[in-house]
Amino acid sequence: GSTREERVQVFADQISQCQDNAANRAHEGMTDAALNRQAEFTRKQLVMMEREKQRMKRAMAMEIASHNQSMLAQQKETATQLGRDAHRNKITPDFFEQFGTGTR
Repeated sequence: GSTREERVQVFADQISQCQDNAANRAHEGMTDAALNRQAEFTRKQLVMMEREKQRMKRAMAMEIASHNQSMLAQQKETATQLGRDAHRNKITPDFFEQFGTGTR
């Protein structure tokens, strides 16, 4: 066996180890909580960045659609102003004046 003093010393050592283990667990818990907070903060930032990216993409698509609609309206207006024969060349007196002016 062991003497009473040895048993008291072992018991004191065990209590000290228990206190050290509790302190280590508390420290690890605080460290884990800090890491979890940081990870959550980073996740929220990434979500906000992704939402902003999507918002910018939608805004750009709406701007392009608006521009295309205005260009289509302008094209229709131009076609209406020029009429059916808009794609044909106009014949002017200059066209006929170019013939018979020179000799070989």
